[in-house]
Amino acid sequence: MAVHEDIPGIEASICVDGQPLQEYDTENDKVNHDNHAVKLHQSIWTTTKYVESQTDKEFTIKLALKDSYTMGCPRLLTKVAVDGQIVYSVGWFQTDYSLHRNLELIVQGPETRTASRTTFKPMRFSKIETTLDEVLEYQVQKDIARLSNVGEIAITVHRQELGVPVDTQSKHRGSGMVASKVHEKVLKGEARTHGASFGKARQAPRLVYWSDTTFIDGEDYPLVTFKFKYRSNEALKALMVIPRTPEPEPAPRDPYSLLTEEQRRKLDAIAESMVTGTSSKGDCMIKKEEAGDRKYSTRSKRAWEDMEIIDLTIDDSDDDVRKRRRVFSNELIDLSIEAEDAPDLSGLGNCFVDDPSG
Repeated sequence: MAVHEDIPGIEASICVDGQPLQEYDTENDKVNHDNHAVKLHQSIWTTTKYVESQTDKEFTIKLALKDSYTMGCPRLLTKVAVDGQIVYSVGWFQTDYSLHRNLELIVQGPETRTASRTTFKPMRFSKIETTLDEVLEYQVQKDIARLSNVGEIAITVHRQELGVPVDTQSKHRGSGMVASKVHEKVLKGEARTHGASFGKARQAPRLVYWSDTTFIDGEDYPLVTFKFKYRSNEALKALMVIPRTPEPEPAPRDPYSLLTEEQRRKLDAIAESMVTGTSSKGDCMIKKEEAGDRKYSTRSKRAWEDMEIIDLTIDDSDDDVRKRRRVFSNELIDLSIEAEDAPDLSGLGNCFVDDPSG
């Protein structure tokens, strides 16, 4: 229940299905009043909460006066306004409070009293319907003014002198939010999603009403004010009043499921060959590469065997065919043999390899 920290014992809450709605703290709105003292007083003695509204859900307003409050006046007047319309008012008397200490009252809706009976209209949250149809600008401005207080329930408590009991017809005939659609321009920049509407009249207990009372502190100086702003769940998330539900992380996907049909067939063939020991296309490629390496090795060996060595110590004028000699003839030299076992090549002098293709 909403409670002002400096005035314990006076409480209010919005209920659905008999249970109070969860409340979310928020800052008070700026007070619009010409008198600075009034603005300061109302801003200090007001507490504001957000509650979640669900379309077509009936709601009630629970008021409580607990024994923790020290009542120092003959009467406390409590007024309930829904979307800017006064729908209910009730007086708490010091004489009753001194006897019972804990008083509670459930406001079910605006009452209408006749000479024979008293009825009330149940309150419910109704979704605000919007349209994109073209409308005149004056109609837009009219709807903006009409909806300026929609989405808010205000409860004010005043200290009063004791009045005179009367039994008259009630003036609280709340009509609720107009059901017609409004243009989207009307709600531009606003998070309003619901307004209050009233159902068919129901029988209510007949009570004695008091009038001709005097405000001890003045009508602009309530003892305390409670404001409830009702919004849809999505609107509360957009306003960051309640956290958004994090989206679940996607489950890890099987890499095999990401392959195309062709890739799956190839992968299955490779897996089967590994199990059965049969060759696959990959094995053939490896064998071909190995065969290619052997061919290259053979060609290199033959080129080496056909190389000639030119003795640079021979006179250039000497055309002796000895200046070009084969070093090897299909003979390989083992470079790992010991020095004493190596063949004597000292007679060859300085030499270089002559490319046979040249």
